Amino acid sequence: MASPLNHFYSFIDGIQKIFSEERLDAVIFGYIGEGNLHIRPLIGKKYWEEVVRRVGKRCFDTALSYGGTLTAEHGTGRNRAPYLSHERGKKLYPYFNAVKKIFEPGDLLNPDAMFTSYDITHNLCF
Repeated sequence: MASPLNHFYSFIDGIQKIFSEERLDAVIFGYIGEGNLHIRPLIGKKYWEEVVRRVGKRCFDTALSYGGTLTAEHGTGRNRAPYLSHERGKKLYPYFNAVKKIFEPGDLLNPDAMFTSYDITHNLCF
């Protein structure tokens, strides 16, 4: 995730507030000069899927609220794919999917990497 530099400190505060409210520890690191954060929450095994869904959505919403992006460094990937339409908007999102279908109609290369009906926990394991 990343935010514009003029919002970066507020963005970090917002992310830290989420983990404080959720009573979770998290390792947060990244590239301050680029406004880019990597976040590794320390989540217990009990109810982990529910926690990942809730905390993930809150973190993604926080990034977007500061004009940021979910895909700062490594691209969309399967974990962020369910949120791509929220980031890009309902008007623009279908064009992303149309381009994917033009260049890769069989959906053989990295299926569900950008366009998926699965939630964030589908490709994760504990």
